[in-house]
Amino acid sequence: MQAEVFSADAGDRHAVVKLSRTNTDYAKRSLEHERKILKILNDAKVPNVERCLGFGEITTTAGPRQGMVLTPCLPGRNISVKNGCGNPKLLESQEENRMERLMATAVRVLEAGVAGVDVQVLQSPSNNDMLWIDFTEAALLKKQGPGSLSVEAPPMICPEYEKRYRSPKDAVVGFATEIFLMVPPSSHEGAAKALAEELQELSECPQRGVGKTFQDVWAKLPWKVGALEGKRLETAAESAAGVVAA
Repeated sequence: MQAEVFSADAGDRHAVVKLSRTNTDYAKRSLEHERKILKILNDAKVPNVERCLGFGEITTTAGPRQGMVLTPCLPGRNISVKNGCGNPKLLESQEENRMERLMATAVRVLEAGVAGVDVQVLQSPSNNDMLWIDFTEAALLKKQGPGSLSVEAPPMICPEYEKRYRSPKDAVVGFATEIFLMVPPSSHEGAAKALAEELQELSECPQRGVGKTFQDVWAKLPWKVGALEGKRLETAAESAAGVVAA
């Protein structure tokens, strides 16, 4: 869905207004899909994800449009597979912290049953604050019955991402691959370390989310790390996914 984004004041804080370019049923259903995804992520307390404050038809000088009010407003660079890996000028300690934040959010997004598509992350130019935005294309993993999941796709699927909605596995592998491609090669070790720590913490949680069984996907990516770090990630990922060692 094509949309325009504007900054606005929401009481004592800055917010973002996202407006569809047209006032159609498709635009309404697209924003409803994104609002649904955001509610799931917000309810699961996934860090670094925008929040929806309001949704509906908004009157503009160009006529009525469908819109959402989102917070917070974070000026920054848009990091994605298409736009690049991020800021290469960070100090080593800053980059480690950035990887911790990026991986913590990625793991928790999947745990909540969401597989991002065309992942967009805003990165502050002055610090490591980041904000995951634009879940319009995201796939939602839904329970169908005992041990069975299906994929809920957005109202209209971009041909570029069509195969990402064929099955839960396709959705998850596509999402994890995007995250992998957003990590600079020099940060692979920091990313793998952050993933292992996050997955180990997740495995100790008494209540788990819809995406639990797919958490071993992170260890199947071609991280350029040493054998010890690779094994640590593999062990943590299998534990988080509930894989029983042979």
